[in-house]
Amino acid sequence: MQDPSSSGIARVNIGFREMPPDRVVFHAGKPEPKPEELPMCLSQAVDQWVAKHPHYRVRTTLNVVAGGNTVAVHVWYDGRLTPPGHF
Repeated sequence: MQDPSSSGIARVNIGFREMPPDRVVFHAGKPEPKPEELPMCLSQAVDQWVAKHPHYRVRTTLNVVAGGNTVAVHVWYDGRLTPPGHF
């Protein structure tokens, strides 16, 4: 995932890894952003992921912090049994 450069933050890749059965982890990709920019990049990546997966409900999140900056985000979610719009 890439963040828009309209915020003044350089374009960076944010990687994510699905951890079955119900977790995804977001982390810096290459090139790595400046440490003070990474938290915003991670936040935008999580927002984009949530928007693309409306059938999941985020149960909880955990920020991993190093040197005073968020360096990764774990997201635990619950999946719906039926697709959105179907009852």
